[in-house]
Amino acid sequence: TEDALRMLRAIRLATQLDFTIETETLRQITTQSQLLAHVSGERIRDEFLKMLKSDHPAQAIRLLDETGLLAYILPELQASKGVRQGGHHTTDVWTHSLDALAACPSADPIVRLATLMHDIGKPPTYRVIDGNITFYNHEIVGARMVRPISERLRLSKQQAIKLYTLVRHHMFHYQPHNTDAAIRRFMRKVGLDYIDDMLDLREGDRLGSGASKT
Repeated sequence: TEDALRMLRAIRLATQLDFTIETETLRQITTQSQLLAHVSGERIRDEFLKMLKSDHPAQAIRLLDETGLLAYILPELQASKGVRQGGHHTTDVWTHSLDALAACPSADPIVRLATLMHDIGKPPTYRVIDGNITFYNHEIVGARMVRPISERLRLSKQQAIKLYTLVRHHMFHYQPHNTDAAIRRFMRKVGLDYIDDMLDLREGDRLGSGASKT
């Protein structure tokens, strides 16, 4: 109760060190989770990005969710629970997002954050058409959603642009018949600075869908 940020620090340390939080401490964090609403975005951001940079980022998200803290950091992500997917997906959007985060090869916390949130626009775009589940323009809706999230987390201007760009343009598929001109257009849209980051996000996305690494 003296400093609510200690709840985040407990989860961050457990995540970084692969420790288990003592049962009574974990219960108290859950009971007092609402106190995080009084902590500044900058302090929350610093601890949250350290969690994402750790060796167990998906476990951090699960702990934040189980203790109720995620509701004060990324409530938009919680809306993905139970949202069914079609096609090659075998899990709901929530599980896929965590699996993608765990599989993302980048150590950059902003790339990992983008990987976690790449499908954040799916819940509001969920439709069933002729028996098929669709999420038309979820990348556009998701990109709009990350703007207030970036403000809430007090991300820098450069971090916010990177996050927006990766979420906005993650829906691409390379095919052998793609022309050089088409690839150049894609690279111009994403920007050369973010090409490697985009490929890391897509690798996490594909592996998080159950695909094999190729």
